Amino acid sequence: MKNWKKYMSLLLALVMCLIMAACGGGNGYNDDDIIDGVDDTAPDTIENLVTDASVEFDYSAYMGTWLGEDDSVLVMEHVEGITNSERFRLNGADQALLASGNIQYVEEYGYVYLYNEHSGIAHICWFNEDNTLYIDSFGTFTKVSGDVPGDTIGDEYNPAPSVIDSLVIDDSVEYDYSVLLGTWLGGYDSVLAVEEYDDGRVHYILSNAYNDWTASGLFQYVEEYGCVYAHNDYDGFAYLCSFNEDATLSIEYFGTFTKVSGDVPGETVGDEVDTAVLSGSWYLDGDIYGSKCIEFDASGTIWTYYERGDNGFWDGVDGGTLRVTGANRYEAVSGWYDSKTYDFYLENGMLYWGSEDGGYEAYY
Repeated sequence: MKNWKKYMSLLLALVMCLIMAACGGGNGYNDDDIIDGVDDTAPDTIENLVTDASVEFDYSAYMGTWLGEDDSVLVMEHVEGITNSERFRLNGADQALLASGNIQYVEEYGYVYLYNEHSGIAHICWFNEDNTLYIDSFGTFTKVSGDVPGDTIGDEYNPAPSVIDSLVIDDSVEYDYSVLLGTWLGGYDSVLAVEEYDDGRVHYILSNAYNDWTASGLFQYVEEYGCVYAHNDYDGFAYLCSFNEDATLSIEYFGTFTKVSGDVPGETVGDEVDTAVLSGSWYLDGDIYGSKCIEFDASGTIWTYYERGDNGFWDGVDGGTLRVTGANRYEAVSGWYDSKTYDFYLENGMLYWGSEDGGYEAYY
């Protein structure tokens, strides 16, 4: 009887050892959780991942340039001096920007994720047995160059850096910047205004929703990389620019922008801004018998400014076309007088024109 109990104790101990081994030493995982080299308890994607540069992790194996099976190009790099963070940029075979953002090791799951700031989704990464890199939803990539410039592993490839420190502006470089000219709307109602000045240079001003300037400077085409950069006078860095498949413009760290007006006043691009809301007659202080009136055509892009004459009739004193400068913000460009413009905006059903007048209410 005693021997039977002894054998049962040994058997139970063996069973417990087998259970612990199956659980990976008590970490809560088992072999069934491993699929294609990835622990399926770690999510493939994480929405709105909070990136944290203070998390310590050796990203050196990820750094460099990687080519995808569809000839897409993935660049992973460490950005020093701005956020001290690891960044990635994915371009299609046609150089269109597909995704970009921060690289983040997530301690909770023990995996590296690529956070795409354009979609707000982070995608899990892992290395396959042949040292290729697999990224959820993006595909499989083979490294062609390391993180050191000139350190080429496969075919020669010269990736464009996301940020250039102390870029030298060279007016002798010829490039057609016309596709950049105009007004662009970004996230959180930011506005990117791009125009060519009399000095022949293409300048930009980036403003937030409160019309405060957050960046300004010049665009510069860099022949070495075949890309345009936006040089920021505020911090001395130049940021890579690229067009996406949907014709939006992405600028590293600035965000993605949609063009709402071209460089020609009144030229509205796409359906992003409905200027027809301006159509009709707007009377100062809502008084149809008052002294001033602004009238817009059916499209809202042609305007005429009236003042009431001594005879009681309306006299046209100015008129022209419209330029969109932001969310519900506009610039009326005079066709009567050179270099004369009027800033105005809509708010709570009122039109506020310039700084001299009060509000105008619409009557039809």
